[in-house]
Amino acid sequence: MKDSAEKKQVNESYARRIINLNYVSPLIKEMIIDGKFPRHISLQDILYDTPILWSNQEKISR
Repeated sequence: MKDSAEKKQVNESYARRIINLNYVSPLIKEMIIDGKFPRHISLQDILYDTPILWSNQEKISR
């Protein structure tokens, strides 16, 4: 991870957060883009406390 982050000239923490976005449900990504995702759930919540299964992620977003 460190090598990839250095290559892209970003810090390692930022690179890890971006990669974690790949595990977020497509439905949640769409809701965020459309402005329909609950405002009380932060991006930090999504990146660090998100269940692996998309179906469980989507339950949290309701």
